[in-house]
Amino acid sequence: MSEKVRVYGDRSSQRKESTRVMVISAILLAVGAITHTVFSGPDFLLACMFVAIAISNNKKEVFAITVAAGLLTGFTQVNPVGTVASLFDKLISGFFFLFIINMFGEKYKNNLIYFAAAVVLSTILSGYIYFASYYFIGKLVGLPPTMKIMQRGILIPVLTLVMPTACANGFIATIINRAYKLTRF
Repeated sequence: MSEKVRVYGDRSSQRKESTRVMVISAILLAVGAITHTVFSGPDFLLACMFVAIAISNNKKEVFAITVAAGLLTGFTQVNPVGTVASLFDKLISGFFFLFIINMFGEKYKNNLIYFAAAVVLSTILSGYIYFASYYFIGKLVGLPPTMKIMQRGILIPVLTLVMPTACANGFIATIINRAYKLTRF
């Protein structure tokens, strides 16, 4: 039996499991998009994306989840450079998170500390990629740094914005993941 499918049985039950995971992922992304739009602080869409990735654990589904999360985040950006940067950071950090949780297996997903650490590391990577790509794409197309915080490079935003967001995302994603595991039907 393939590693991609966690449900034993015929093709019908496999399709039902895949559909269930994608529906839950869509709900998580919708909740994340709403909170991302309402609250300008931490990127809760990223936390919801990581929980959806942990639930699916399938490369095709993870690709769909990361692209959807990148586009949803990009739609809230004022500048088109931010849209492209959001897509880059979600794709790379999503597959990095998938790599981490697959490296340690099921023990990793079920342990709250390991899960929170994976979310924190992936959020730091996501923030760094976002600000680096925003900065370099902006330079490439000749835009001045639109965010005042970016005028001196990317180190200041990474330290002042990404680190607190990483801690918040680790906490929020762990709560969401734990709630999912307790209420799984």
